[in-house]
Amino acid sequence: FTYSLNFEANVYGCAIRDNGKIVMTGSTTDYNDYKILLIQLNENGTLDESFGVNGVVVQKVSLATGYFEDFGYALTLQDDGMILVAGKSYDDQYRNMPVVVRFTENGELDTTFGVNGVAGIPVIGIDNDFDGILLQDDGKIIASGHYESGLSYFTMLVVRFNTDGTLDATFGDN
Repeated sequence: FTYSLNFEANVYGCAIRDNGKIVMTGSTTDYNDYKILLIQLNENGTLDESFGVNGVVVQKVSLATGYFEDFGYALTLQDDGMILVAGKSYDDQYRNMPVVVRFTENGELDTTFGVNGVAGIPVIGIDNDFDGILLQDDGKIIASGHYESGLSYFTMLVVRFNTDGTLDATFGDN
């Protein structure tokens, strides 16, 4: 399978549904903005036209107005078919904020999750992201990545979210 979109389309993570369909996440850009890219393929590698728009979802989740960058780096599938994407998105100060974004089984943003479909953590530095995601047996979400802890210094980041996209205050340091 190959696919071209805008000036650039990148896939960083994928998962296979129980029915054999393949879900992929990444980013696409028109060289003005970057948006999260979701693609769903049928088991035979063709675009699943029942997902998004002809098999493709391009989604802005950034809080920034004007120029923004949203990336999906990893994904996992919930038992109910929902798609959780780990990545980064600009906050309102144009800093990369680690985010988990939830989409419905057919590729629509699930606005009941987090804040308008996005769960994130506040940041101070510019370079932060989630590039890994897993589900616990109880449905809680573990996202991992890094955050900027000083000029060009990065610290490992592991965050647990409740099933609704709120931070789990019982995990780590709130």
